[in-house]
Parts: sequence; C-alpha cells; structure tokens
Amino acid sequence: MSVAAMLREYGLLGCMDSLANMNGEQLAVINALVPSIPEEGEEEEEDGDEPCLEARGVTFFELQQNSVFLSNQLYMRLGVRPGDKVLLAGYGSTSAELTAMLACMRLQAVFVPVSVQFQSSSPSELTPAVASLLATIIADGTPQERDHYGGIYAHFLFSGPARTGLLHADPHPGNFRVIPDEDGSPGRMGVLDYGSVARLPQRGLPQPMGRLITLCAAGDGAALVEGLREEGFLKDRIRLDPQLLMDYLSPFVEPTQVERFRFSREWMREQFQRINNPKDPAYTVSIKLNLPPSYVLIHRTWLGGVGVLSQLEAEAPFRALLEEYLPGFTPAG
Repeated sequence: MSVAAMLREYGLLGCMDSLANMNGEQLAVINALVPSIPEEGEEEEEDGDEPCLEARGVTFFELQQNSVFLSNQLYMRLGVRPGDKVLLAGYGSTSAELTAMLACMRLQAVFVPVSVQFQSSSPSELTPAVASLLATIIADGTPQERDHYGGIYAHFLFSGPARTGLLHADPHPGNFRVIPDEDGSPGRMGVLDYGSVARLPQRGLPQPMGRLITLCAAGDGAALVEGLREEGFLKDRIRLDPQLLMDYLSPFVEPTQVERFRFSREWMREQFQRINNPKDPAYTVSIKLNLPPSYVLIHRTWLGGVGVLSQLEAEAPFRALLEEYLPGFTPAG
C-alpha cells in the first residue's frame, strides 16, 4: 500500500487550505476535520491531490512516513519555508498533531497547534477558540515562559501515574492552558480532556520501562535486546544489532544523560531525519520492533511529550523526573 493510500485509509487530517490570515500574519493552514467514512458497499470518492491523513492510532514508523508525506505537501503546495508558521485548524487528534509537528520540524517551520474555528466560509478569517493555550508559548513565548511551562508539563506527565494510577494519553498543546500570575509572570497550568488515559494497575509507569532505559543509557546493548524480547518488543525470530537498536532509541535516552536537558526543534529534527533516512542503518529497526498493547498509550504519550518539549525549546530536569517517577530507572554515576 502506498503512503498516500495508507494515510487516506487512516483519515488523520482533512485537506489543506492554501493560506490564512490571522492578526495580519500569513499562516499555512492544515484542516484537521476528519473526512467522512463511506457506507458499506459505497465507493470512496477520490479527492485528487488533496492529502488526507489518519486519525486513529498509528505506529512510530507510520508517523515517520506520514510526516514525510505531509512535509512534502506543505513545501510544494503551500510554499512553507524555514521560519514560517503552520496552523493546525479544527480539533485534531494527538496523532494528527504529532504528524503535523514532525512535518514542521523537517521544514524548520513553527508549528502552532491552536484549535480554531471558522467564522466564515473563507479560511482567511480564523479566530483562536482559546487565547491562553500552551500553543501560544510555543509560538511566541519568552525563554523564561518556555522553561517554566515546559517544566510543569513534563512534571505533570511523569508524576500523574504515580499519584493517580492514570496517564494522560492525549498530551497535545491544545489540552493545556497557561495561567499567568496576577502580575503577568509565568504561573500555573490547567489540564483538560481526560478522555484518553492509560490505566496503570501498578499505579505508576512500568518498572521494565525504567530498567530498559537504564540499560540503553549504560550502553549494554546485549542486555537491552534480551530485555525488549522479554517484554514483547522483539519477536523470537527477529534479530537486531544491539548498537543499531541503541542508536534508534537515542531520542528517548539522550535527555536522561545530563542533569538538565535543553529540548529544541533542531535536536528533534536531527533525530527524526536520522531514523527516517533509508541509507542510515538504524532505519530498519523501526519495522522490526513490536509494540505490546500495554505500551501503546505510554509510547504515544512519551513521543508526544518529547515533541511538545522540543517545540517549546524548554530546558527541564528530565533525569531527575525519571529518577523520582519511573520505577527501575537508575542513572549511571
């Protein structure tokens, strides 16, 4: 199946409009309205060159493919270039936001996931539904605001499972509201939409997850391969080079190797370009890994969280958070 056909089958994003104008600024707009699904026996209508992506759960490999396809569309059809802003209009899913975010990273464009509503039939008149979204910090926040709210965001994602036994599994910026203090300085953060959660019976993130990250950070590739096989990430018949596996997992491990890690669009883009490159030996790892059902929402949340922190370009005590809230994680030294 071609990438375009796979994207259409999943239905993650609707069709792209050309350009919109908001507050005097030109923005490329992606419409996140999910296309209708044909009734049984009804042929699906072909929409020519309108790209449609997928709204239900996608694998990490599919997200990579989807983001490459979308970035090509943004570049060729809408003329998006480095520094341009791309707005996700409507109310997209986490998968939709991740795909758009990764596509923007590939183009060095600024992703603005503000939920918006159309006020007329023309896409040129858009008004943010809520002004104090975390997306406003992503687009125009000061360094202080980025670090402050990025730290709260990361702490919320990791502390939640230990405090409640639940993981908020829809961590896109539209579900987070910034609440400045009365003097306008960075304050609290509001969290919405608990419709998608991972219930963790152990009342915390899985202990094997922390142990596997520790092994990868320590460079123990052989033990990492066996640990992934025990947890169901690797089928018995699959063989992987331990070094390639550790290279592939580096985006999840590198932030744990320093006391404070500065996330950035450039760092995230480099990671995804590397593992998206068919000429890179690590490219084949993604199609060999299996994702056990118990880890699906955890994986999606982790990937989404790292993406949002990179868009914020926030510095956060990532390692300390894992030490406190991820069972089994023991940093070297």
